[in-house]
Amino acid sequence: MGQILTNVRDFKVSAHPAVTTTQKFWKDCCGVAWMNEDFKAQFVGLEVTATDSAVLSISKLERYSFDDAILKELGVKPETSVHHFAELLRRNKNSSEVSIVYLRGLDKKRWAVDTRWNELRNGWDVYARPMKKAMREWHAGRVVVSRLHTGKKLFRFLSSSIYT
Repeated sequence: MGQILTNVRDFKVSAHPAVTTTQKFWKDCCGVAWMNEDFKAQFVGLEVTATDSAVLSISKLERYSFDDAILKELGVKPETSVHHFAELLRRNKNSSEVSIVYLRGLDKKRWAVDTRWNELRNGWDVYARPMKKAMREWHAGRVVVSRLHTGKKLFRFLSSSIYT
């Protein structure tokens, strides 16, 4: 099959205390202007434990791919913490990147979360999609956000002069 993700950059995220998410949290803290019903059901009222600082990998999807192929390439733990996802949104307002993030919801299952900046609403639109047997196919050029998962990427991040 070959490589379907190319690392674009790495993104350092902070430690965060425990929180219970609310619609106000997503709107005021992160700039979410609209969320679909599945996102509301899974990520509003979610008790999120304290999170250590980390590095996220921002990768470009090189060709049309299904979730299962993306997850396979990301490795054993492809999910991003909800805190780090929220920080990514907050720090990247007005971004033209359309991203895919894998998160654990209230039901403890993995969800694919699709984000895009909406100029008309001046905020993020977020869509949570359940990970079912017939998983979604994503377009080439999309950005996939995950936890940094290889030593080579960590070395590249630490040796670069760009800390975003």
